[in-house]
Amino acid sequence: MKAPPTLRARRGISVVTVVGVMGIVISFVGFWLANRATSQTRNRHLDSISEQARASVQRRMDANVEAVFGLRGLFLSHDTVDGSKFADYVASSDLFRRSRGSSALSFDRRVPFAQIAAFEGAVRAAAPPGSPRASYRVQPLPSPGADAVVVDLIEPRAGNEDALGFNVADDPVRAEAIAAARDTGGAVCTAPVELVQRESTVGVLVFLAVYRGNSVPVTAPARRRNFEGVVAAVIDVNVLLRDVLGLEPTVRVAIYDVGPIVADVPAVPTAGRRLFASDTAAENLRSAPRVLDLNVADRRWRLLVAPRQGFESVSERIVPFAVALAGLVVTALGMALANTTVRARRMAEALAADTGASLRARESDLRRTVAELQKANEQLRDLDRRKDTFLGTVSHELSTPLTSIKGFAALMSRGDLTEAQRADFLQRIARNAESLHGVVEQLLEFSQLQRGSMRLNLEELDLSVLVTDILRQSAIVLADHELISEITDGLRIRGDRLALTRVLSNLLTNATKYSPKGTRVWVTLWEDSAQALLGVRDDGPGIPEDEREHIFDAFYRGRDTERTREPGTGVGLALVKEITGSHGGTVRMQAPAAGGAEFIVALPLLDGTPD
Repeated sequence: MKAPPTLRARRGISVVTVVGVMGIVISFVGFWLANRATSQTRNRHLDSISEQARASVQRRMDANVEAVFGLRGLFLSHDTVDGSKFADYVASSDLFRRSRGSSALSFDRRVPFAQIAAFEGAVRAAAPPGSPRASYRVQPLPSPGADAVVVDLIEPRAGNEDALGFNVADDPVRAEAIAAARDTGGAVCTAPVELVQRESTVGVLVFLAVYRGNSVPVTAPARRRNFEGVVAAVIDVNVLLRDVLGLEPTVRVAIYDVGPIVADVPAVPTAGRRLFASDTAAENLRSAPRVLDLNVADRRWRLLVAPRQGFESVSERIVPFAVALAGLVVTALGMALANTTVRARRMAEALAADTGASLRARESDLRRTVAELQKANEQLRDLDRRKDTFLGTVSHELSTPLTSIKGFAALMSRGDLTEAQRADFLQRIARNAESLHGVVEQLLEFSQLQRGSMRLNLEELDLSVLVTDILRQSAIVLADHELISEITDGLRIRGDRLALTRVLSNLLTNATKYSPKGTRVWVTLWEDSAQALLGVRDDGPGIPEDEREHIFDAFYRGRDTERTREPGTGVGLALVKEITGSHGGTVRMQAPAAGGAEFIVALPLLDGTPD
């Protein structure tokens, strides 16, 4: 029996309304999901730019710190350093090409107040006629009884002649940094100062103390007694950072000095401590979506990064609206289809059912499409994150020993080195070369495993004997730690001897690297459920709980903690995981109640191993 016309009309209106409401809801959900995915992409991009900026600034300032350490090595290895030796060394360091903001390197000599007149006369007497030193004077003079710290040697000389004789200690900011460098023996950076060589230019100076003799005194009183002056790197911060932080058109960047590392950090930096601003709008930047701190020679710098208008691309702005528009178009088509179905008398129920099924299928397809887009976006972000981490880590791990090798090789070219100094420099070069070799070898092994090009030479092994041999061969690695081993005999597996040696060696290296000298390292080997379990535990600071799920990821280094300040490429544990997996085993990390970290490798035993 047919339904009355008025009832059929009400049913038709109800179906069309439901289709419209569902379509609008689906369109809204699609818009929300697409907008959230776009926002996450935007945040990841801002994170990537901020991290790259921080790493670039750190590398440039590290180059200046390395330069002053190299200069101090020059003074420690020579009884006297004249202008010629100083100029030759600075030219060989290649600092001004590598770091354009470095405007000068100098040696600032300590001159007691009573000796200033004699010092001025000696400099003028030794100067050729017409040279800047012929009219050498110490300015400004210190208070009676106080010491002056005057610019005695400087490179490049051209453009810096006015700095000769300048009493650096006359300025309280410079004087404070010089005193800290003198007492600690380490590199110390000043707060922002106006550079003498360039009027109205803000810069910083990195000081490193020079002492009498061929070594750095052990105690602070001894350092004060033997203090001869400082080597200094004069840095025009605007020039140094302009080509690093001023080239990204989509963000604004500002850098502030927020004080010594040991001091309390202010919540909002002051304008007087600003070191750099990428544009006039960035000059008023006091807070930003991204705030990163970095350490520069005993001081903390704060990097603020904020997106400009237009940071989000046109395509990113359009995607959420395109998704919503597509949903509304589908909704309109569905409503038209529902309306047509209601009007078809003979196929009303069948067409209504088909319309509902079609709408559900469209809804499912839309959700599936959004989910696939989210997954693809996350994979792209992860790949971009890993690329940035890899480049930054490998750049740092390779550039540091290379810089040391180059510096000591330059010192080796001096003809007046003693045999002991030459042997010491050769040993340092060899250690840095070995460090480079280790980094490259570890990266090659990991790359081969990832590509599947590393062939395992599988054989039947007595794991108990192999572990015992490795521990015996690792005596040097374990020399500063107490080894506690408990090894069950007769555990036989099928594996590659060299690859498994790499697994245990990496775990032992991590245990000793991240635990204080004199602490214990445990190595245990036992059987459980047809598996050989190999555990390595240390007494170090442990791993934060929120980072444990990432520690086996390639190139993951974690936050700036006691563990991440140790050098490394971030592939050691990833290599352990890949090798263990290729043997059909697993590796996991657990946190012992007593502290530290413990890594447990599980490998399948051969059939027939005694219980």
